[in-house]
Amino acid sequence: MKRFSFSLISLLTLVYLASPLWAETTVHINPLPSQPVVDGSLDEWGSDGWQSLETKSSLMDEEGEEDERSSQWQPGLQLKTGAYKDHFYMAVKWRDDAANTIYKPWKKQGNKYSRSNRKDDMFAVRFELRGDFNSCMVSNRDYEVDMWLWSAGRSNLVGTADDMYHRYSTKLLDPAIEIPTRQGVVYIQKILDEGEGGWGYSRAPAQMREELVTSVVKQGTPSGSRAHVVAVGVWKDGYWHLELSRGLRNKDGNDVQFMAEKPLIGQLAVFNADYHMAKKVTHKLTFDFSQMEKGVSP
Repeated sequence: MKRFSFSLISLLTLVYLASPLWAETTVHINPLPSQPVVDGSLDEWGSDGWQSLETKSSLMDEEGEEDERSSQWQPGLQLKTGAYKDHFYMAVKWRDDAANTIYKPWKKQGNKYSRSNRKDDMFAVRFELRGDFNSCMVSNRDYEVDMWLWSAGRSNLVGTADDMYHRYSTKLLDPAIEIPTRQGVVYIQKILDEGEGGWGYSRAPAQMREELVTSVVKQGTPSGSRAHVVAVGVWKDGYWHLELSRGLRNKDGNDVQFMAEKPLIGQLAVFNADYHMAKKVTHKLTFDFSQMEKGVSP
């Protein structure tokens, strides 16, 4: 059964005022000469050919200015992609002064522990699935996306990003998150794909220990469609280095299928826990897979 995930609303609701000067970007998926090892090192990707992507805060005022706390962080997001045989690969790196790898740890409060709201750094990518894709999640358009979410304190523990399905509509969805806007209510469904994530929460420590105690632990094995996206991130010298990979095609109806003849619209986002969970998003990206036929046979 599909499982709804509503706790991510404050983290994944990417809202900004679109600028007509913000040009769309094409990302060409070229065949790779060899299969990358998904380990976050990025050494195999070399130093040339990285695409620098402009990002803006997901929180903008009515004049189109960034939220003050978000404007202090400029991630300098860079991207490379490719395909090898039957898999798609993505490498990204972005500026982050410190690695936040603890998610909702147990925090000492007097003579007991309570789970805090502390967040980890994250990266997300949305691919159009059905409907009229919009780079603003809260819009008056109905559409669906395939969402991959990597988190430094959870995904890195198990080596996979969460594979999810999101649906946005101005029509009533139940169950759903309801977001009031000037145009009316927008309903958002966020559903984890079938399977297990491979992580869970530990019980509160029985004895008093350090101030913060990790609450996220390995739990079982990542499985099913939820575990389709292999992902590993490494923080080094003030940057996150992240690699993700997934098969070009599968049989999950809520997973995007990568085909040479079909370009896809998508969008990237990075989240910095140090800046009050600041969120920076790209504009629409067109992922062009047409070059795969020259060196890749799905």
